[in-house]
Parts: sequence; structure tokens; C-alpha cells
Amino acid sequence: MKRSVSKNQIVTKVITFLNLGFKDYVAARVLLNIGLCLQGVILASTCIEKHFKAIITFRGNTCDGHLRAGHLKAINNYDSKLYASLNVEFQPKSPGSFKLIPQLGSKEFPS
Repeated sequence: MKRSVSKNQIVTKVITFLNLGFKDYVAARVLLNIGLCLQGVILASTCIEKHFKAIITFRGNTCDGHLRAGHLKAINNYDSKLYASLNVEFQPKSPGSFKLIPQLGSKEFPS
């Protein structure tokens, strides 16, 4: 049985996603600026995810989990120009794929 959701609930959820996404953005900037690249990239990814979820929720849909193909498909359906401007290669392909920086563990980037 499909549960009905009021407009106020949708608005509250959208505002929550945007607020959390903004906080992740600020934290990611701080981490990147102090040289914690891996942690900064992870928070940047969650920032993008939360903003995508805000768009998806605003349209009355849901998309659970972390960034997946479904999120990107929903963004493409919403605004193909926005989707075309994205660097989808930035997003991790699967859990545990945050091995984005080969220098981690070196003297420059101690683990």
C-alpha cells in the first residue's frame, strides 16, 4: 500500500537534504583545504548525493541509498543540461571504491 505524503512533509524533507548537503559542502572544503583529500572527497560526494536527493524528493520521488545510477537517471530526467554538466566519473562506482588517490600512504599524504 502506497503511503501518501503531504506537501509539508516533502518540503521539510527537501529543506533537510539541502541543509545537510550544505554542511557536507562546507566540511568538504575545510578538509580539502587542510590536505585531508580522501575525507574531503568522501564528504563532497555525500554533499552531491544530498542535493540530488533534494531534487528527487522535490519531484515527489524517493531514491534510497548512496549515489547510484538511479540518482543520476532521476537527475537526467529532471534536467538533461544539468546532467550533461556533471562529471559522473567523479562518483564512486561501488562501496569501498574511495581508493581515488594513489598517493595515500606516501609521505605527502600520510594515512
